Amino acid sequence: MNILVGYTGVHGSTHGIAERLATRLAECGHVTVVVPLAAEQKTGVYDAFVLGSAVHHGAWLGQATDFIRSHPSTLATHPTWLYSVSVPPHAGRWPVRGGAEPRQLAGIRSLIRPREHQMLAGAVYRDHVSRWQHLAFRARGGRYGDHRDWKAVDNWAERIHHRLAGADAADTGL
Repeated sequence: MNILVGYTGVHGSTHGIAERLATRLAECGHVTVVVPLAAEQKTGVYDAFVLGSAVHHGAWLGQATDFIRSHPSTLATHPTWLYSVSVPPHAGRWPVRGGAEPRQLAGIRSLIRPREHQMLAGAVYRDHVSRWQHLAFRARGGRYGDHRDWKAVDNWAERIHHRLAGADAADTGL
């Protein structure tokens, strides 16, 4: 299958996760393309979509939601998975919003009916936040660093592959 692995991020965590997902899916025999999401992105050549965004202040970034709003019929009729990259709950006593689903997700789900949404941990470093955000982060016990869980990313890619393989078998009557 041809799979678009799209992402929107600011500091590189989400892009790194997109690359890892694409690599794992390619190892399973899929043709993958990794691109930053943009509303004008062409979608007609893809059989499936894995789309993700960094989560800032409890929300997906605008480019990701713009992409979905620009292609709802394609995404609703093709296997689509979503992922959000956020400050992980174990990075300290960060507000619940840090590990919670983005606030637009309910609307996105009703619009395109994705197969699954996955919350994934990202990286957060001192230079990613303002002085005030730094003070709040540290006051809550936050720890800077790369918190991405590559095993969780790999396992999710494997689940996506198995779901796609099941879809292929159902489509061919096997």
